[in-house]
Parts: sequence; structure tokens; C-alpha cells
Amino acid sequence: MKIVRAMKKVSRLQGEIRDLKERINSSVSTLEENDYDESFEDLNKILVERVCELIQLKDRIMRTNIKHRMFKEVLKLGEAKSSIAFIKSLDVRQGAQSGRGYLSSDKEVYKSQVSKAQRNAFIDELQKEINEITDKLDEFNAATDLVE
Repeated sequence: MKIVRAMKKVSRLQGEIRDLKERINSSVSTLEENDYDESFEDLNKILVERVCELIQLKDRIMRTNIKHRMFKEVLKLGEAKSSIAFIKSLDVRQGAQSGRGYLSSDKEVYKSQVSKAQRNAFIDELQKEINEITDKLDEFNAATDLVE
């Protein structure tokens, strides 16, 4: 099985696991006079099976990436995405702004070490890096078989 197919299977399993957890949560208790909608034991058994299947598949994907020295690219991708999220969260206000208080009508003057343009340029550079890594991983994932 190619990595790309395995990753699709991972997504499906994650969806199934999420659905099973919701079903368990909604049927674990009921009014005393009612019957249970579904069996906790039956649903939990399926849940455990799906989680085990997911773990095995993720392990094979990770071992394949390590074997082919691509795991570093996966880590770089995650860190670049995390960096973008952090940079986007920075408050780079400059100049006179309305006060933050609920009833504040005063203007407050801000300064920032980084302009919006600088922040956006940094984000653009990180996005280029993400795109390059993603392209590299997409090609690898489409062409590479999972290790056993």
C-alpha cells in the first residue's frame, strides 16, 4: 500500500473513532425506564479495534518516513505551520487606537517592533517553505510503499 492511500485510511479511521466516541457518549446512560440505544460493550470493543488499527497504520507510516529519511520533512512541516499560527497571533498594532476598555473613549498610542508588512512577509516566506515541503512529501507519499 502506498503512503498516500494509508494516509486516507488514517483519516477515515479518525472519523470512525470520533463517531464511535460520540455514539458511546450519547448512549452510555438513559432514563431508568428506557432501554439503552446501543451497547457500551459492543461499541467500546469496536472503538478499541479501530484505535489499534490506527496506531499500527501510523506506526508503519512513521517507520517508512524514517527509513527513507523523510521524517525530518514531516517535522519541519509541522513546525512551520506552528510558526505561522504564532506569527499570525502577534499584536503588531501601531499608532493611535481606541482604548480596549468596554466604555473607554480614550485613544491609546501603540508601537511595535514588527510592522504588519514585516509580519506578513515572514508568513509568506514560511508559506513558501510549507508549499515546498508539501510538494516533496506528496511526491514521496504517492510513490512509496509502506514498510511491513
